Amino acid sequence: MAAPDAPSSEDPDAARLRAEAAVLVALNVSHQTTNDVGAEEPEFELGKKDLLFRQCLRSRLDRAARLRKEAQEKKATDERKRKEALNAAFENETETLLEFLSSGGEVDSADLYGCTLLSEAAAGGAEDCVEVLLGHGANPNALGRNKRTPVWRACNAGYVCTVQSLLRGGADPRTPDDAGVMPFNVANGSTVRMLLECWDTSVTDTMQKSLSVSQERADKERRQKEKKQTTEMQDALDEGERRAQVAKCEVTRMQRLVFEYRHQQVRLAERGELVKMEEMVRLLQNAEHKLEDASNIRRDLDWQVKRSRMKLRDLEYKVLRKNKQPGEVLVKPDQIILLRDLADVVTLDVGGKRREDGRWPLVFDPSGHSMTFFRYSGAACFDVAELYLLSVSEKLEERQRLLLALLRHMKHGGQVVVNLGEDFSQMSTVEAIFNDIDAEFFRTFVDRSVLYSYLLPRRFMHLVPSSYTDDYCVYMFDDELLAKFVFVFVVTGLEPSPDVMEKECHAFHIVKVRDLELEKELAIDVED
Repeated sequence: MAAPDAPSSEDPDAARLRAEAAVLVALNVSHQTTNDVGAEEPEFELGKKDLLFRQCLRSRLDRAARLRKEAQEKKATDERKRKEALNAAFENETETLLEFLSSGGEVDSADLYGCTLLSEAAAGGAEDCVEVLLGHGANPNALGRNKRTPVWRACNAGYVCTVQSLLRGGADPRTPDDAGVMPFNVANGSTVRMLLECWDTSVTDTMQKSLSVSQERADKERRQKEKKQTTEMQDALDEGERRAQVAKCEVTRMQRLVFEYRHQQVRLAERGELVKMEEMVRLLQNAEHKLEDASNIRRDLDWQVKRSRMKLRDLEYKVLRKNKQPGEVLVKPDQIILLRDLADVVTLDVGGKRREDGRWPLVFDPSGHSMTFFRYSGAACFDVAELYLLSVSEKLEERQRLLLALLRHMKHGGQVVVNLGEDFSQMSTVEAIFNDIDAEFFRTFVDRSVLYSYLLPRRFMHLVPSSYTDDYCVYMFDDELLAKFVFVFVVTGLEPSPDVMEKECHAFHIVKVRDLELEKELAIDVED
């Protein structure tokens, strides 16, 4: 529900507060603005701490929304600048390229296929840009699409001066592409072939050795920095776990104290000692307030510990990607299970491994039996084709079906399952469908911390359709039920290539389902 247009002279803060009030009234959530301007009569009495928490909460949400918007805008700007720089390198537009580098752009920026700025300049015969990039320390032997180096592309295009500049800059003319084709084999023109034949490769070896020493020094400094970051994050995690344990002990102590006070209150009432009972009521109320505060503190500390653990895991994965060796597979199934264990691992999360991991499950099950299990377990199941038809339907209730399924199962602790079929690339279609509901909705919903954020219902309340405001408000979401909510993707096929697994699947908790009967049949076929 949008706020009415305000005059241009109105204070922006006042306009924001008035719009917020209108939204909360539409959601049937009583609220009172912090400055008591235009306040609605609350349905229940809010204490001082509740009001302070609400004020801090709104400030935090506004700040998070602003930072998220700024990050999205920066990402879009950086992507645009990168594409412009790649085009400028190909077209020999040195001014644009220098502006990109001076603004902090990476000299080895590349497109989706790994083709760097130098590779594009080499392919376009952009001699000036080649000199600029080599002068800024660009890697002359970066492997791009089909593992072709800049000198390979320059030879293929027949640019003599560009080939000469690259060779002088350390390019190795002996590096083949992924088909084993050497730059000499694709050299276009006799001059280029002669240049390659006459080039002394010992000069290349000397330059590469010098570059290797510099690279080793840089790698050593980077590893030391990464080790320091990992150590600091591990120390922060250990400190957080210690504080959370202390808070847990305090909650236990207050629970015992409340239990004891209640027991004494009952005994005083039985003996008719009214004066002592009144004193005991005050002690009990004070203990209950302390228990509530301690529980909230413990919850916040637990959430901070889990967030720290996820950040540490992300850093470790980032380090692994940087130090990846050729042929090394980084992304492997987090759990390999039998079909009969699917409920314990994905739905019930026995042992808490999935919840501790913090990512939504991605199930690979070539047999397709997992989808049968989820359908019979009461989960809301969608196929990609079904989601697409619902998203383009002329009926409002059909377009809202996915959103309402998510809200309903978040509220009641259920499961929502999306069947990607045999092709993991269908994930891009699902992402587009989610983003049709709300901007960046998919990225927000698959955020690693979404399971642990006690602000989760508030993050999505603005999506509740106006006709369902009586069914959903922030107070209807219970933490225990939210913790049971599961959002699952199922692929009824084999895992994609290692590159796709590394780039896209690492954002999910990967579960691989073994089908013993199918494995047995395949074994029999091999023997036959």
